[in-house]
Amino acid sequence: MNASPRILVSGLYSGPNPSPGVGVVRSLREAFPHADLVGVDYSPRSTGLHWPEMDRVWVARPWSELNLAEHQRQVQGELREDGIWISGLDLEVQWLANTMAQNPRILVPSTEALNAIRKPPTLPDSLAIATPDYLSLDAPDNSLFRFCRRHDWRIWVKGPYYEARFVSDWRQLQAARGELQETWGAGAGLFAQAHVAGHEVSILLCAFSGRLIDAVMMTKREVTAEGKTWAGAIAELPVALSAALADFVAAIGWHGAAEVEMVVDAAGRRWIIEWNPRFPAWVYGATLAGRNLPAKLVTAVTGLVPETSKLARSTQFVRVVLEIPTRRDHSLPDIPEDGPNPGQSAKHPSGMPELARRLGNTSSRLGLSPPLHQGDEDPDAVPGWGPEMEPAATPCRLFLPEVARRAITAAAGAANCASRPALGVRIVLSIKTDPRPEILEMAREHGLMLEAISQLEVSAALRAGVEPHDVILNGPAKWWPTPSSPGAFKGIFFDSLNEAAMYVGDSPWGGPWAGVIGPRLRLPGTNSRFGIDVGDPDVFGRLVDILTDLKDRQDIGVQFHFASSAAGLPGWFHLFSASLAWCSLLTELVGPVTWLDVGGGYDPEDWNDEILGWLTEAAQTAAARVPSLRQLVLEPGKALTQRTSVLLSRVVDVRRREGTVDVVADASIAELPHATAFPRKALRLRDGAWISLVPGAGTILGRLCMENDILGRNLHLADLRVGDLLCFTDAGAYDRSMAYEFGRA
Repeated sequence: MNASPRILVSGLYSGPNPSPGVGVVRSLREAFPHADLVGVDYSPRSTGLHWPEMDRVWVARPWSELNLAEHQRQVQGELREDGIWISGLDLEVQWLANTMAQNPRILVPSTEALNAIRKPPTLPDSLAIATPDYLSLDAPDNSLFRFCRRHDWRIWVKGPYYEARFVSDWRQLQAARGELQETWGAGAGLFAQAHVAGHEVSILLCAFSGRLIDAVMMTKREVTAEGKTWAGAIAELPVALSAALADFVAAIGWHGAAEVEMVVDAAGRRWIIEWNPRFPAWVYGATLAGRNLPAKLVTAVTGLVPETSKLARSTQFVRVVLEIPTRRDHSLPDIPEDGPNPGQSAKHPSGMPELARRLGNTSSRLGLSPPLHQGDEDPDAVPGWGPEMEPAATPCRLFLPEVARRAITAAAGAANCASRPALGVRIVLSIKTDPRPEILEMAREHGLMLEAISQLEVSAALRAGVEPHDVILNGPAKWWPTPSSPGAFKGIFFDSLNEAAMYVGDSPWGGPWAGVIGPRLRLPGTNSRFGIDVGDPDVFGRLVDILTDLKDRQDIGVQFHFASSAAGLPGWFHLFSASLAWCSLLTELVGPVTWLDVGGGYDPEDWNDEILGWLTEAAQTAAARVPSLRQLVLEPGKALTQRTSVLLSRVVDVRRREGTVDVVADASIAELPHATAFPRKALRLRDGAWISLVPGAGTILGRLCMENDILGRNLHLADLRVGDLLCFTDAGAYDRSMAYEFGRA
């Protein structure tokens, strides 16, 4: 081998999300000062092309324009007999593995090795690196929605090779999925993954034909807004981890470099984020610590001993921004007239997603259940449906009384079963979720209390035959527009200290204001505009003073409401436990807290599958932790009413675009204001049966002249015709009570 090795290094982009090429070149130049270093990239916008330590640069055509067969011949020609290729681009690694991995001087792993670590990677138990929960974005929407709720809406949406978006609600997930599908194409292996809290750690390794040459660990000390390393600390791997890593590298025959990105949680457990088949951009940071892995990899190929060997200059490194002169033979291209896209500087400019499509983009390996086929009948979509119910005019909301009755009956029964001699359990129906008289009367018949947020809602409860002593007042404007009750309420929960002061005085009807009065709590860590901020010591002290004044004339209660569909079910259970702790503290400081009112915003599936069965445990836990409690009240919110209505609509236009079909419906977000807030079934009526629409590329547009009037996305709509009847399920609760008249004149 020539004493001056010829090494080609690709991936020279050096923006906010840099490729590793410059770091590899810096490391190699230190070890082999006479080496012939050639920088390779696929766009003249890759700023690292101008790094001065390269002898020559090769700028190939962008991946969208590149003749791959000709490029393969050029690569082989550049390598000749003794050249070495170190790739810094994930997709180039994939292409080289597919075409030239049999050449040991092309330092990339085999296709089989890449398959062993493909996202999301699952590593052998011996490495003690777990994989966070994940689910393919090709899974049914209701499964994705459940997955996100179970992980407290702390979710990453990830691409097949790179790109990850953090999302915290369903709309954000849909947007991220759409953007990544546009980038990588349908069926590209996109997935959602649960976030793991902890500190970020990476392993840098290099191997030759399955033999681990060296590996070090880096802990991030500073990161960019995109989470990229800006400073880090280098350390040795634990002995057991190093041995297990060597075994795994040997088992899959790894060849070349890799970065294993991980999170270490508070318990010390390691979680893999991804296994990148290349050197990381921070590779020169390890060289500064005396661990020059690019040089060791070249030595393994050539047998050459580095001419220089610098001792560790520091075990930590930082990045800085600096200016360098451009190469005389590579001037900078102009910015296009329309300017770069937002965030464009953070992406490699050579269009690598185009290469992914050209490589065929391996399909997802996530073991999904197949979706419904077009034509599958859904008998539960509209219970009790018959041809005689087809509306003369649409859009039309159809009330499903038996669905409502079953939900209310189940809730009342679960509360009765959970009640204890010393602690009763009651369910309260929030009037705002659906004030229709039929539902309020059902609630009264089954012993449910009602929650009102205004005196207009109080009047609706009284008209339904509900007595004031079965009504709870909540919210910041509960006395608006004027008090309308003939007597004391069951409970009043104040939303501010200003409001609390009024209950120290006499009620307008001469008796007690309510059976129980107390604060709605805003617990620390919750992002809410409602309630008393008990995390503020001054506010909490004033609250204690007010409750001390109230305790001699009123029973004291505490309310905590936060939507579990937004917080996630595990997160909501944690907040319930926290509310008991605050009840216990107030009991110690003020006197016995006798009521706890919790709930709000359960997804119907969570309510039916989790909460109803949990009520008995909840009552036992509450009684044990707060012995003074006499009543535990749960407010299910939309869980009782969301499924009690469907919205019927007709297709008024069919539009073909770019190989897919969109339709316009005569319904809109005026009738379905939460159309995209959560996944719901969209169905069409065919031959008297309701047929589920299956995933596709089409969009159901509403009738309004508003850009956000979207009723359904990612649906197969090709066989719909003007006049076809559509059905949107789960159109009760806020989709009914918040519907408005826009566009009807």
